[in-house]
Amino acid sequence: MTRKFPPATPCRISVTLRGGEVACRERDFSRGDPHDPLSDDEVSAKLRGNLDRVASSTDRGEILTDLWNLEELEDLSPLLAPLKQDLTTTGAQGSVP
Repeated sequence: MTRKFPPATPCRISVTLRGGEVACRERDFSRGDPHDPLSDDEVSAKLRGNLDRVASSTDRGEILTDLWNLEELEDLSPLLAPLKQDLTTTGAQGSVP
């Protein structure tokens, strides 16, 4: 695997099942790498999942719309707002519905 690096970033995971059988999978590029890009739907789902604990569903929708129209934004403040919250006083979930 070392010989593949760079340009690849290989990873191999082996799991030994209770019956002793070994399941092994290997990839040269992680999902989202330019060699194995995410679809638009996968990018949208990933963003929603990452914002689930810091933004309401309405805010997630607005942020997603802004992301897909990034070239039309005057600045990045709509995308950065969820990252500027202090969740230490409200807990991991905050008051987000």
